[in-house]
Amino acid sequence: MVDWFFGHMDQVANAHIAGLLFCAGQQEQTSVETDGRNPINKTIAYRNAGGTALK
Repeated sequence: MVDWFFGHMDQVANAHIAGLLFCAGQQEQTSVETDGRNPINKTIAYRNAGGTALK
């Protein structure tokens, strides 16, 4: 899910979404700590690439 959102930020912006929040809804789901820091790494790379303008 994280990979899809960061790979389609133009579509996210077109949907007028201003922010994304990722967290585990239940104990058995993946968290930042158990996902190899993927959400953190994607966020850093997205910010360093300049982000996406709000629409």
